[in-house]
Amino acid sequence: CDTTISRNNIKLLEADATKMRYEHYTDSTKDISLFINVGGGIYTVGTTRKFGIIRPYENINSSLDSTVIKRFLEEKVPVININNIPKLTDLFDLPYPPNNKSQIKMGDLFYSQKKYNLKIILTAFIIAAGTVLFVGIVSHREIKKRMHSSEPESIL
Repeated sequence: CDTTISRNNIKLLEADATKMRYEHYTDSTKDISLFINVGGGIYTVGTTRKFGIIRPYENINSSLDSTVIKRFLEEKVPVININNIPKLTDLFDLPYPPNNKSQIKMGDLFYSQKKYNLKIILTAFIIAAGTVLFVGIVSHREIKKRMHSSEPESIL
């Protein structure tokens, strides 16, 4: 954990850090319209089991006392709390815990991999190609017929 913090140049927040965490988030801007928490930390979410969107006007659970989420809710800032990361990573076929071999912007989270019915695709292609070929042949015959029916000298 310490090596990850130092490698990514992240400010370390100590254990008794609810106020420090809140100030860390609000120092860069005073205009926060939504707080998204991924994972958990007792100083951020408390011991609550609530996840999803937590709206400021909802009854604030007592387990949120002295947490960053409660401070944001008191400021009327909606909160999205995402829990159960291992289950989410399984759902989107992402490695958990993350490893350095993961490629950015790759995987089911970013790209949908659908398997299409090959029979339907081939049938549609044959119909489309046949239609284009048919229209081309009919057009060619019509143009050829008009070219033969007109007098060449009248064009000059």
